[in-house]
Amino acid sequence: MSLLALTALLSVISSTVAFDASASNNVAVYWGQGPDQGRLGELCEKSTADIIPLGFLNVFPEQGAGGYPGINFGNACGPGVYKNPEGVETQLLSGCTAIAEDIPKCQALGKKILLSLGGATPETYRVSSDEAGAQFADFLWGAFGPAHSSYSGPRPFGDAVVDGFDFDIEHNGSGGYAALITRLREHYEEDSSKQYYISAAPQCVLPDKQLSDVISKAWFDFVWIQFFNTPGCSARDYVDGRGKFTFDDWVGVVQASPNAKAKVMLGLPASQDAVYKPEFYLEPHEVTKIVTDFKGKYPEQFGGVMLWEAAASETNRVNGKSFCDAVKDILGGTGQGSTDGEPTPKRRIPTPEAGPNYDYPRQHQRSYRHGRPRRSNPGYTEIKAGPVDKTDGSDSGSGYWTDGGRWRKGGRPVP
Repeated sequence: MSLLALTALLSVISSTVAFDASASNNVAVYWGQGPDQGRLGELCEKSTADIIPLGFLNVFPEQGAGGYPGINFGNACGPGVYKNPEGVETQLLSGCTAIAEDIPKCQALGKKILLSLGGATPETYRVSSDEAGAQFADFLWGAFGPAHSSYSGPRPFGDAVVDGFDFDIEHNGSGGYAALITRLREHYEEDSSKQYYISAAPQCVLPDKQLSDVISKAWFDFVWIQFFNTPGCSARDYVDGRGKFTFDDWVGVVQASPNAKAKVMLGLPASQDAVYKPEFYLEPHEVTKIVTDFKGKYPEQFGGVMLWEAAASETNRVNGKSFCDAVKDILGGTGQGSTDGEPTPKRRIPTPEAGPNYDYPRQHQRSYRHGRPRRSNPGYTEIKAGPVDKTDGSDSGSGYWTDGGRWRKGGRPVP
């Protein structure tokens, strides 16, 4: 190959993988909690996703064993944990070598890798004060930011450096989160070699009890709203012409925030299996409608689509493509994801009717809460049937169904 041809090829590759935070066609897809999920690197190699939040760092230092946070990425890490300086075993996994290897590969392909904080379980995580928030930020930067000689603590991803942090706070909001983000922004200024980001994943009800106040005080780059699992403000309600879809209201919230130009993104489930009721899932032609309407209405503010989650997307094929890739086509205006192919078959998934304390057989339970599998590490999650949703912005409740899947501990299959 001639030097000219090689230069041209590299130019094409560079333009293909370049990330544009200001674009209106970005797709964010969560990875880390999907059943039987593949490696992060495999997702990056075959997916058109632009942003991949890793879920989750779901235990915070104030509640964590030994004063460390805890992480859980399903089947992606081994069982080993770090010990704190006093020798106390913590909940911070030390065996995430595959993720450590894959993050740089994903970044070389133009993907932005964020570490997501929070999630549905446990319900006890919190940041109690501004001081605690600043200290938490220092730990996050030391453990997951660029390696620095002044930091001697744990680094679960080795030398790999994430591109920022996502806040999927579903319990005990406000507190010191704004201070945490402000401190992270200060750390971001220490490294001019790359751009770092902050995102939020509130639920569609306004105000969101956990994140509305934080968004009004801190600088976010992306706000992707969970328009699913909450009747009344969901994307399904919009498509069906009912309820009060809140995208307009969330644009107003963002425009009144410290970063009035933050991108607002549609949060959608990647398949029927990613939500507790299959009707919250939108078929590609329905995604086309809602994207067309709001991308046209807010051409500067609209940022794209967030999907929960990667494993569900990969198994939900649309004309041979993953759901994520179909959505990317829709956002890009090619229409390839909105053809009239066979829709995903509808499955009737019953909602429990046995009362608030009915226990399903443990070996057949799978619970999705706000679209997320309820898992904690270590230990089993206690699951009891209860109200499937609320609309006060507090906790959307849980949905349950049986599908013969195995109960999991810490995201790993239990024999």
